[in-house]
Amino acid sequence: MCTLFYLLLFSDDTSGNRSKKWHKFDSWSVLFAGLPRHENMKLKNIHFICCSDVVSALDMAVPLSHELQDLEMHGVDAYDSVMKKHVLVVAPLVCVLADNPRASELLNHLGSSSREYCRMCMVRKIQDLFYIRI
Repeated sequence: MCTLFYLLLFSDDTSGNRSKKWHKFDSWSVLFAGLPRHENMKLKNIHFICCSDVVSALDMAVPLSHELQDLEMHGVDAYDSVMKKHVLVVAPLVCVLADNPRASELLNHLGSSSREYCRMCMVRKIQDLFYIRI
């Protein structure tokens, strides 16, 4: 028997100080996508994966992506206490959640300071005015 747990991966930078300028930590956590929204944001349902003040979020994402790919392709064997038998648990990743600066970092966007936001966009920025390039 196979059981699916759809995952949401979340990344953000946090700090022990009032400002994120000093002593910034990059962290990753996981949530279960199948939970109702009001349950998903409770602390008991947010599972911490890793955190570092030395290694960047992109560098942590490489081994993390290998582990998630293995979990999705091969799963893990677990014991279900309700059904009283072993089951295969497979956990595919639904999406990666992040705030705008972290999403730009993960996707290699230049961010809001660039003239064109990405190589596919048709929107350009000239002195805080936006227009569509035709």
